[in-house]
Amino acid sequence: MLAEVIELNDIRLSPEMLDLREEAVRLSGSEDAHEKKYPIYNWQRLQFTADLLSPGDSILDVGPGRGHMCNYLLRSGIFEDVYAIDIVKPNSRLDSRVHFEMRSVLELEVSESRFSSALALEILEHLNPPQVPEALRVLRRSTSRELVATVPFCEPMPSKYHSQTFDLRLIETLFPSARKIVLLKRPVTRVPWILVHEML
Repeated sequence: MLAEVIELNDIRLSPEMLDLREEAVRLSGSEDAHEKKYPIYNWQRLQFTADLLSPGDSILDVGPGRGHMCNYLLRSGIFEDVYAIDIVKPNSRLDSRVHFEMRSVLELEVSESRFSSALALEILEHLNPPQVPEALRVLRRSTSRELVATVPFCEPMPSKYHSQTFDLRLIETLFPSARKIVLLKRPVTRVPWILVHEML
């Protein structure tokens, strides 16, 4: 299956996402300082991803990073409860209403309560290649409706931070029935993301 292509530059931020970005800019000290740390296309990726989600009872965000997506999901009211797990302590800006646990996705008990949706945004590339299918198995068994993941697409290797590259063949193997969307950044010389949206 061929992937769709989206220009992130065309994605407009919602009022809630704009508010979150403005808060982040203030904490960074200036627009330029924030843009260097977290370029606008990151916010556009979050917005595009959030817009794909169907409202539900609960969502799990694996590796919430700066906490922007969790905070947005709470403010927008898309989900009643937002859960997050990570192998590091949460960012201090993560909303206190997020149910956070410090653990790996590989430690997630499949017998636990199922989430309506799960997110693995910029996470799978940090796992060793043999761990990726196991992480996806655990997420699929812990989620009742949908799984959304993003990874760098066709990233040159070796990488300073990532354990493997994801080309379309590997994406097809891991997500045979998912919708696949390449998210192009500006400038286009930067490695794009590929988003997969899998209904379970």
